[in-house]
Amino acid sequence: MNNSKNGSVLFMGTFPPRECGIATFTKDLSSAVQRRFGPKIKSRILAMNKSTSNMYNYPQEVSYQVDDSDLENYIWVAKRINSNDSIKLVNIQHEFGIFGGEDGKNIIPFLEIVKKPVITTFHSVVPGPSEKRKKIVQFIGKRSDCVIVMNNTAVKILRDDYGLTGDITVIPHGIPSVKFESNHRYKAALGFGGKTIISSFGLMNRGKGYEHVIDALPGLIKKFPNLLYIIIGETHPVVRMQEGEKYRNFLKSKVRETGMEDHVKFVNTALI
Repeated sequence: MNNSKNGSVLFMGTFPPRECGIATFTKDLSSAVQRRFGPKIKSRILAMNKSTSNMYNYPQEVSYQVDDSDLENYIWVAKRINSNDSIKLVNIQHEFGIFGGEDGKNIIPFLEIVKKPVITTFHSVVPGPSEKRKKIVQFIGKRSDCVIVMNNTAVKILRDDYGLTGDITVIPHGIPSVKFESNHRYKAALGFGGKTIISSFGLMNRGKGYEHVIDALPGLIKKFPNLLYIIIGETHPVVRMQEGEKYRNFLKSKVRETGMEDHVKFVNTALI
């Protein structure tokens, strides 16, 4: 038993050095809580691993790890959390693909066992769910003391499509705090002076719908001839492992087919 007077919040999600947008978010959020409330409240991490073959050299704030395909591992970790008096709250950073099983159903045994208060942040709220996905989200909602989403549309979808009736709080995604400056100097330095820029960024996968923006560009160019669409980010490691650069090549082909080569730029970096 840990009888520390100070409590800790356990953030459950992927975590660096794993390459994942949720990992970056979990890192930023846990660090912000630590800066704001430490040392009275300590941020700790339960890191999700894709499998036992994908282990990472995590920093010291990672107290627990779970193999997303191992149900016994979920249960074992939940029991360990229950026995740790210093953990006062579990905050789950939820994305369907990081918990294993169809629609991330492997999170269920963890939630059945863990006795700590739970707050779940839904990063993706998909309308028109299958019956299986609907039941999983309903279970998570019932087990959570509060659900957090990032916009009001997500609240409506959870109410109307999933039937969630509990507390749902909107906390916008947010960005790191930076000094506001005119973008003209930076555009010029990058060779984009005089351009109107729209951008997408993050690890690339099909669910983000870059192709829809590309399809819309010919019409937009007629009104904004100096428009430039910049797609920033490398292909998600899991996607790259499964299909290589098939999706990126599909997007490049679409750019050529629509004659938008002068209006689309790919920046293949690890920015997430």
